[in-house]
Amino acid sequence: MNHFKFDKPDKPKNVFSTAFWCKVLSRKYLTRLPMRTIRRWYWSIWKRTIGKKRYGIGVLESFAGSGEDLIVLHIWRKVLGRSGYPNYLDIGAHHPEDGSNTCLFYKNGSRGINIEPEPTLFERFLLQRPEDINLNFGIGFEKNDEAEFFVMQTPALNTFSREIMERNVNIDRNKLDRIIKIPMRTVVSVLEEHGGKTPDFVSIDVEGLDDQVVKSWDFVKYRPVIFCIETGLGRENYAKISRHMLEVGYVPFESTNANTFFVEGKLLKERQ
Repeated sequence: MNHFKFDKPDKPKNVFSTAFWCKVLSRKYLTRLPMRTIRRWYWSIWKRTIGKKRYGIGVLESFAGSGEDLIVLHIWRKVLGRSGYPNYLDIGAHHPEDGSNTCLFYKNGSRGINIEPEPTLFERFLLQRPEDINLNFGIGFEKNDEAEFFVMQTPALNTFSREIMERNVNIDRNKLDRIIKIPMRTVVSVLEEHGGKTPDFVSIDVEGLDDQVVKSWDFVKYRPVIFCIETGLGRENYAKISRHMLEVGYVPFESTNANTFFVEGKLLKERQ
């Protein structure tokens, strides 16, 4: 299988032209920026230009880190012609409001399933999202009984991956707070237990194991309209996830500094 590749973008010429910023603020340029500080600068500009103009980021209410909820809503309504707000499955939900990709939909009447393995964070969902289905376990790829969960001093970096934990400690100098044992379930078992319905929107943020969650998904039985998957952990991670999603019929639509949005290809063709 060939590796996922990007064509080398044309070099923009006039920095005062619209064409220049359309080229610079593109996923092709993002993947060619090696330094974390440069990428943060890049997305700071993106949110104030393309993100603001196209998706209303910074203008409309958003609870997500980089306006992911508004991008999903744009795809749902403007691109696919749907009404209302999508129901959802939020894997690695983290917090009911702060940085949440699904809070906007909950506050506007939509309901879904939130899966958060860290017990303290999970308690917040019971208080702030009582009408959702809130589950306190991890998503595994086989029928595991439990797994080690590495709780970091920065909760957003909590992970089941020892490799990711060690990288965060060594590179980001983020300290490990504790290791706890967390029960594990598969995605299919969760969906079957809670009605067997396919969610409209799926958010996956499990700190480095996102590609494994995607590969364990039953795309024959459950085909959500939109996926938002964390792909911002390097080119290899983005390539693996994108390759698999393309193979199962999902088209990459947009990316932010941390996530990529994939839309059911058949639905996009029907709207063309």
